[in-house]
Amino acid sequence: MLTPDRGTHPGRLASIGIAAAVIASLAPGSALADGLSSSQVNELESGKVVMVKLDEGGGKGYIGGSSYALMDEDIEKAWNAIQDAKLFPKLYPTTLESKVVSKKDNKFTVKMVQGNAVVKATYYLNYEAEPDVHKLSWKLNKAKPHDIADSRGNIQFDEWKDGRTFMKMSCIVDIGNDVLEKMFGDEIAMGLLRMPMKLRKFLKKSVASKYAAPPPDPAGADAG
Repeated sequence: MLTPDRGTHPGRLASIGIAAAVIASLAPGSALADGLSSSQVNELESGKVVMVKLDEGGGKGYIGGSSYALMDEDIEKAWNAIQDAKLFPKLYPTTLESKVVSKKDNKFTVKMVQGNAVVKATYYLNYEAEPDVHKLSWKLNKAKPHDIADSRGNIQFDEWKDGRTFMKMSCIVDIGNDVLEKMFGDEIAMGLLRMPMKLRKFLKKSVASKYAAPPPDPAGADAG
């Protein structure tokens, strides 16, 4: 089990500021490809997933970053799928369990268990869905037991200029343990940033056709 063990030090404060900037870059109203260079936009339009890893600038704490992808699937299909918590183990690295434990209106809390044969971490994330802008946000529920120090992020879908669905994701995690971050941090960060690639591949499968229907309950049917 992971145990948060960090205090607040200058390096951590710096990383918090950088992490906040990652989240802010995906705030409502920002341009579709805000923050991307022309070469990155070209990569995006050619079908590549653009991954921008968080650069802590020498500080310690948060890992993660931002990812951008274009997909052929309808925006509503992508939006419906991303709200199904039972799909998370197919999309996020080392996820062993994702179970909705409470739900009210457009907000729901998910129990997350991540790990491998060496270590496991259990924590709870509070999600909020904003269907008008196709945005799903989350943050760590610190009132419940948590084996990590922090997790925040959001995913948003928009229509690209050629009609394809544009996905932008920002995700930051503070494992809360310097040793484990050194051992697994880079692997976890890159795994998170590959999530749009995994979602795009999943949506092409026949089992994903059910997401073209009305939005599922976050605790809905098995993802297949």
